[in-house]
Amino acid sequence: MAIHDDLLTEARSLPSSATGNGPAECHDLMALNFTSHYYQAFAQIPSYSRWFAHEADLTATYRYERRVLKLLQWGFHRSRGDRFHDIDFRAMQQDPISEVTRRYDRLGEPITDEFAAGMRQWWHDNAEQREANVHPDPAAFGLDFDEVRPLFAEYVARAAIWTASR
Repeated sequence: MAIHDDLLTEARSLPSSATGNGPAECHDLMALNFTSHYYQAFAQIPSYSRWFAHEADLTATYRYERRVLKLLQWGFHRSRGDRFHDIDFRAMQQDPISEVTRRYDRLGEPITDEFAAGMRQWWHDNAEQREANVHPDPAAFGLDFDEVRPLFAEYVARAAIWTASR
């Protein structure tokens, strides 16, 4: 059980979680290279979990993810994102009901009082099961935040435009 507890503690400190409470888009891409939390969700394979948490070299995986994100940015630039309805993860965590309402408004779809009440009730009823939104210190991963942040500045600026309320 100790190995499970160690892995669970480590998983909670990762920037994304396999529990659905963190951004999951990357896991689909990571799974293509057999480096994803997905596999731990389908089977208990301690050797894979240990390897993934402590030994896996994700360099190739993140290179591929970077390539895909660049292609997506290119596509968004060309189509101005009109076909996509992105929601900023931080905004969704802060006020999910308003974010869903804004997306429906953008699609020209009404939200009934009953639907809105159902969303609020679900959010309230499930609050105790919701894991905390953990923000680990980048230094724990050998990263200097002030060095890394500029590398993503262009992407963050574009994402702010894509996810802005329209």
